[in-house]
Amino acid sequence: MVAPIMARTGGGAIINISTFATFEPDPDFPTSAVYRAGLASYAKLFANQHAKDNMRMNNVLPGRYLQNSPAKQVPA
Repeated sequence: MVAPIMARTGGGAIINISTFATFEPDPDFPTSAVYRAGLASYAKLFANQHAKDNMRMNNVLPGRYLQNSPAKQVPA
């Protein structure tokens, strides 16, 4: 893991790409929801433990969104 290197070099940030299913599980992806909930807990524990070393860990939680067809949005 990079934590020891980051601590020696003055800190840093780790960004995880997760999912909305962390807090709103999707029945189509139950295994993913379990894994992502674990990742959320780990990120919190890591951030708390390493804050003194100027290190942080955050999760980005993209979700579903509705959009029109891209072909309709981009002029030809």
